[in-house]
Parts: sequence; C-alpha cells; structure tokens
Amino acid sequence: MKEEVWKRRLERERAARTQAESFLESKSRELYSANRMLSQMADAWRYENEKNQAILDNAAEGIVTFDSEGKIATFNPAAEKIFGLTSNLAVEKRFDSLFQDFEVGETFDIEEHLDQDNLELKATHAEGQTLILSVGLSRAETDKTMSFIAVIHDRTKKCALESQLAVAQKMESVGQLAAGIAHEINTPIQYVGDNARFLREAFDDITALLEVYEKLLRSVEQQEEDHQKIITQIQQSAEEIDFEFLAEEIPKAAEQALAGTGRVAKIVKAMKEFSHPGTEKPVAVDINQVLETALTVSRNEYKYLAELKTDFARELPDVSCFIGDLNQAFLNLIVNAAHAIEERGEGDDDYQGILSVSTRRRGENVQVVFRDNGCGMSEETKLKVFEPFFTTKPVGQGTGQGMALTHKFVVENHGGKVLIDSVLGEGTEITLEIPLTPQSRGAG
Repeated sequence: MKEEVWKRRLERERAARTQAESFLESKSRELYSANRMLSQMADAWRYENEKNQAILDNAAEGIVTFDSEGKIATFNPAAEKIFGLTSNLAVEKRFDSLFQDFEVGETFDIEEHLDQDNLELKATHAEGQTLILSVGLSRAETDKTMSFIAVIHDRTKKCALESQLAVAQKMESVGQLAAGIAHEINTPIQYVGDNARFLREAFDDITALLEVYEKLLRSVEQQEEDHQKIITQIQQSAEEIDFEFLAEEIPKAAEQALAGTGRVAKIVKAMKEFSHPGTEKPVAVDINQVLETALTVSRNEYKYLAELKTDFARELPDVSCFIGDLNQAFLNLIVNAAHAIEERGEGDDDYQGILSVSTRRRGENVQVVFRDNGCGMSEETKLKVFEPFFTTKPVGQGTGQGMALTHKFVVENHGGKVLIDSVLGEGTEITLEIPLTPQSRGAG
C-alpha cells in the first residue's frame, strides 16, 4: 500500500514537472518572440532615426526646432551654414534672436505666426552680412510636449538677382522709351522755336514802328507844324508789318510757346519721376499721378495705335507704396497693351485701338484697371503669363520679364493681386488690387 502511494506521488510530480517544463518552454518562446520583436522595433527605430537625422543633415533648407519658450533644441547643418553658427552656440539662443525684425515678446507667443504664409525676415550672418530669409513655421505637438519647427530658405542671392533683373528691366524700358520721348520732346520744341522766331520778327517790326512813333513824339515836343508826313509814315509802317495781325497773333504765339515749354517740362518731370530709384520704405503717393507719369513717358508707344481713355476716381486716398515698383508695373502693362493693339490692327485699316485706364477704391484696396481691345490671350498663355522669361513675342522683341516682375511688384512687394480677364482676338482686362498699406515686401 505504501508503495502504491509513493508511486502515485511520483506520477503526480512527474506530471507537474512536465507541465512546468511545457509552461516554461511556452514562456521562453513568448519571451524569445517578444525579444525578437523588440530587437526589430529597435532596429526600425534606429533606422528611422538615422534616416531622419540624415534628412536633417543633408537638407538644403535650414531646419530649426524650438520649444514653447523659444529655446532652440536642434539646429541642422544647413542652418549652421545659413547663419554661420554652430549648433552648440545656437542651442544657447532663443529662436527670435536669430533675426533682425522678428520679435515675439517675452512670453514667446508664436501662435499668431503659424497660420501665415512664409515670413520674409532679415538676419545677420556671423560674419556681418545681411541675409534675406524665407521662414515657414509649423507646430509639432505630442501628449506631453509642444514644440515648433522652422524651415528656413536663404533668398539672399535670389533677391539680389531679382533686384538686378528689375533694374535691367527698368533700364531696358527706359532705353526703349528714349526714342519716343525724344520725339515727344521734339514736337513741342519745334513749335516753341517757330513761335520764338515769329516773336523775334514781330518784335523787330514793332520796334521799327515805335521808332516812327518816337519821331512823331519829338516833332510834337519841338512844335513842328508838319506832323502829317510822320503820321503817314506811321500808317504805312503799320500796314507793312500788318500790325492788326501781329496784335492778334503775338499773344497766341506766346501762349503756344509757354504751352510747348510746359509740355517739355511735364515730359522731363515724368521721366525724372519714372527713373527715380525708389525707396526702401513705402511712401504715400497719389496713384492717379503715378499713372499720369507712366502714361506720359510711354505716350509714343500708344498714341499712333490707340485712343486713350482715362477714368480716375476723384478723392482717391494716397497709397503707401514702393513707387519705383508701381512705375515699372504700370509701364509694363501700358506697353503690353499697345503691342497687343498693334498686333490685332495689322492689316486691318478699319480697326480702332482703344486703351482704357481707370482707378477706383474697393474697401481697403485701390483697383487700377488696364483694358484694351487688342489681340487677347489664349488659355495657355494666361496660365504661363507670370512665368519669368515667358513671352509670346518673336525672338529679340521681348524678354519675358514684364509680367513676372509686375506680379512680383504687386503681389509679393505690396500684398496685392493681379487679376486677368482676356479673350483671344477680343482684348484683355488686367486689374491690379493694391492695398492702401503694403502687406509684404520682397527684396526687389
């Protein structure tokens, strides 16, 4: 009996040991599987981390992360190159201290800047050069932390090139207008000269007549009795010089000469205003006067092609703007309209070109509308018209910069809009919406 008890006990122990071994083996397999999964996850995390780090290290744009207090956390190699700072020095700074014109205050309220388009900010390189940077801000939020990411693109060289292109475009425009302006000045100068010669000859004739009157005066003073002979000489002299004609024409000649010099002065003043390099800061200007200047200097471009119609709104408020930019934008649109009218009128003697320019206020914007009945644009042209160097003109007749720069001046530099409505073969209407106060400023 005792042997059977031991036997049963031994079987139970064997069963328990077998069960324990089976459980241990199952748990070992689970532990191995979990360990393998953790190892794979670690490898994947390490790979993703290395990949992200490689992206940060090799990104062309500067990438800077910072916390909710503005303290810089990471500073990639591209950012080091842009600012001339090592990451060790950068992480000791606040993000807004990197820039000249960007402060978010002691509480570092960055939220107001997140919904904006890329900011155009200036910074100073460690070696002293001024940088022009495009900065895009976004939020990176987790359950425990809030941080921000700044993607920074260095536009310094591009802005310098854009500025050079703008100057080149302006100089090209001035060069193209020079012959026309010379012609515009030549016409009033000619009739100023003609009237001046007429006045000189009239003065000589009247001087001769006055000499006879002076002879009569001396005769009277000396109480000579025979005055009739002198009076007859006066009458003959007056008839010879046609004094009545001179009395009527001299005032007209003087007025015409003054009008001519006034016309020349207006052209020279307009050219001087148009050629002004502009200012780094916006100035308040009468937009109607700026348009008058552009129409004056470009008159020779359209006067033989189109009838000009203007409708400028009265009591239009001054617009705070970069006047050099708007001068160039207006000129580009006037010249383009003249060329479109010329193209449509080729071979059609009955066609009458019309160029209309109008202004009006719309809320906090001033709208300037250029309308022509020229050749119009195709849908394809409308899609490409703002692309730099795109032109529909023959080789050598267009640089393709006019509309691209117009878009830059109005949209980028003033925060406005350029709207195009055009029908091929019928004409084009281009509306510029210019805020009363510029909303942004490129580096052009």
